[in-house]
Order: sequence, then C-alpha cells, then structure tokens
Amino acid sequence: HEQELAHICHAGQVMYEDANYSPTVCSLNAIGVLLLFLLSNSEINTIKFGMSWHFYFIEQFMDPKVGRKIGPEELFIFGGLINVDEYWFCVLATSALGCILAILATFIPRPLFNARQAYTDMSSVVNSLDDVWLEAIRYMCGKHKSAERYHIETRIEATMTAARTVSSNLDASWYEYRLFFLRENKRRQLRQITDNLKDVLSVLHIVNSAVLQEDFTGHHIDFIQPMQPLMQAVLEESSALMQVCLASAWTQKLDDETR
Repeated sequence: HEQELAHICHAGQVMYEDANYSPTVCSLNAIGVLLLFLLSNSEINTIKFGMSWHFYFIEQFMDPKVGRKIGPEELFIFGGLINVDEYWFCVLATSALGCILAILATFIPRPLFNARQAYTDMSSVVNSLDDVWLEAIRYMCGKHKSAERYHIETRIEATMTAARTVSSNLDASWYEYRLFFLRENKRRQLRQITDNLKDVLSVLHIVNSAVLQEDFTGHHIDFIQPMQPLMQAVLEESSALMQVCLASAWTQKLDDETR
C-alpha cells in the first residue's frame, strides 16, 4: 500500500481533495478578472462592485477551510455543474433578476431612452433660449434699470445648465444603436444641432454682461428702441428655424414646403 501511495505523492507534498484544483489557475483567474474590470469602460462604481464580489468568491474558493459548499444532490442542474443552493448562484440569480427588473422599468409604461430624453431636454433648452432672448430684448429696449436684469441672469444660468444635460444624454445614448440599432441618424443630427447651439449659448455670456451693466444713459434709448421690432422679428424667424431643424432631426421627416 505504501508503494502505491509513493507513486501518487511523497512526504511533505500538499494534496487537494479535488485533483483538478490548481492554485496557479485560481491566481490567474483572480488577477485576470481584475484586469478585465480595470480595462473596461464601465462606471467606477460598477468596477468597484464587480471587483469586490469577485475577490469575495475567489478567496472563499481558494481557502482550504471554506472551499465550495455543495448543496443537496437533488438541487444540481446542468448535468451537475451548478447547485442552486450555493451562495454564489443565489447572488448571481438575484443580481440577474434585479437587472432585468431595472431594465423593464425603463420600458414600462414608456421606454426611457437617452436619445428621447436628449430631444425633450433640447426642446426645453430651445424654448428657454427664446424666452431669454425675448426678455433681454424687452429689457434693453426699456427706459431704466430694474430687478428684471437679475431674473434674466438666472434664466441664462439655468439654460446653460440644461444644455449640458443634453450633451450627457447624447453621450449615454450610444447603447441604443449598438444594442437595438435605433436612432443613430437621429443621434448624429441631434449632436450636430447641439454643437450649433453651443455657439448660440456662448453669446449668452455677452448678453448677460450687457444686461447687467447697461445704465440706459446717453443715446441708448434713442438708438435701440427703433430696433426692437427688427430684433424681435429676427428672433421669431430664427426660433422657428431652430424648431423645424429640431423636429426634423427627431422625426426624420421634412415636407417640401418646409424645405
């Protein structure tokens, strides 16, 4: 009997209950999965969450005092590869179910796609931009300073903040095309409109300074009041054009008359 064991192991050699277990493979698995997390383009919270769970399970698996805790034989599935009573499988199943429910929540009662949200936000930005310009024109064509200038300043800041939200939603809408092959043309056109809007929004800084610093002295009133109808007419035409561009980018439709 001792001679037979000599062919299997020798004194001082570590023997595992499962002959297929390899510390080297487990170490490579631990390091390899961590590298995949670090190289991924996921959010930082997702990376931390995945790395913590991975280390938790691999350390238990490699610990001789813990190892793999097998449940009852009747709970094996897939030819005995998985036991539904094992802790890792319970975590995996509940995580998958939670992800499915979270995804379904974005589709019911109406799909909450980032591209649609970007279009909605952009419509709000365009409307807000029109209101800001109209209020600024009316204020500058007035006769004296008033507290209205601070209201205009607040509206300008809110419009700039909302515009940044549009860009973030467009950046996050890439998966809609990659996974569902949806809205790539819309996304590109909305991106172009957003880039054009940045030029318009950059002028708001000048408008804000002009509104806050205007003292209505000298020939200001005589110069600007005759221009008020012209400025409002230009605003109406440019606003209508922006609305047409935005609507056509989303609906992908533009009739001959509008063209």
